[in-house]
Amino acid sequence: MKKSIIINGVSYPSYTAAAKSLGINRSTLVSRVKAANGGPVSVTAPSEENVVIDGQAFSNITAAATALGLPRATLQNRLDAGWSGSKVASKKSYQNRSKQIRIGSKLFPSIKAMLSTLSLHERRYGELKRDGLSPQQVVEKMMVRQGVTPRYHVEVAGRHFANIGEALDYFGISFLTYFDEKMKGGEPVDVVSRIIDAETTYREAA
Repeated sequence: MKKSIIINGVSYPSYTAAAKSLGINRSTLVSRVKAANGGPVSVTAPSEENVVIDGQAFSNITAAATALGLPRATLQNRLDAGWSGSKVASKKSYQNRSKQIRIGSKLFPSIKAMLSTLSLHERRYGELKRDGLSPQQVVEKMMVRQGVTPRYHVEVAGRHFANIGEALDYFGISFLTYFDEKMKGGEPVDVVSRIIDAETTYREAA
């Protein structure tokens, strides 16, 4: 069951719902909840008045974003992150997607290359990252933890599972073991079956 979020003593069904109700950026809200480390969380909606960016005053965030030619969410994120000076108003993208990233034993030249190789949606990856998950946790969730339709659609070794993640848990296979084997090719069910067969052969030979 999805856990509710309690902010200012009020329960919300999700971070998105809480952020929308409070008028605060979602990623900022997630950061504040994590900083509370399980304690009570108090959030005050940001003021929409007297926004000063790089020495220039604007009536509110929306007006500033329009004048600077930036998406409002981008500008809000930069201010929430404590950016200052000309960097806040810059139209340059500061998202580092050219940095190398390793998942299991596979080193990808960039996040974009990883997402392309694994056929993962960039937007969904970004959403999960903003929830505070590590790159590996995001990839695991997107590759094996997302439910499929109809339920119990995945069949491995004669057993039915809601997704590959459930199969990995049942057979005691780590995600990284699965991932490294998946990089050799094959459908998810076939990959799990190969791992199971290999471990069975190893045990019989021992």
